[in-house]
Amino acid sequence: MLEQMALSSSAQHFRDDSGEETADNMLLFADILLYMAAGSCIILALSQIWGDSIDPRTWSWGQIDVLMLVAGIGLWLCSQAINNFRRILPTWLRILLKLPMAPKSISEQSSESVKRRGRILLLAAGLAVVGGWRVNIGASELAGRIGVPFWTVLAGLAILLALTGLRWIQMADQDSTVKVFR
Repeated sequence: MLEQMALSSSAQHFRDDSGEETADNMLLFADILLYMAAGSCIILALSQIWGDSIDPRTWSWGQIDVLMLVAGIGLWLCSQAINNFRRILPTWLRILLKLPMAPKSISEQSSESVKRRGRILLLAAGLAVVGGWRVNIGASELAGRIGVPFWTVLAGLAILLALTGLRWIQMADQDSTVKVFR
């Protein structure tokens, strides 16, 4: 009985947290990738219609690639959602309101919250595939700095996002166990 009480009260202190740091780093990496993909899709969709002018009133809005624009906006929203929409407010306002700056680590989140973030990353992977498909159709000659076609960069990003989402869902399904040292 006494052993059971000691084990339960020390579970938080001595729990097995292997893999959590990797999951936290994967979330930050996925966030960066989401911003890159979202910005690229939005800029590419707009670049097809802006012509020679920077005045949006003169752009050919009827020729915009709606799927690419929607994928870009969706990727941006996914990036905001995995951070609980914290970055919508400017930094100075978050400091003034004493709101937390960094995203919560996986150990500070409920299992459902971790699963939700994993599902959001899977949705983002699908949106990255749509963005890559539209880049392949509309701007297939576009290549990255190393000469790799940009649609393959977005496809690779989709794979990384899907793997990260699956890992987060897997981490949410793991029981929090306590290692017993003997």
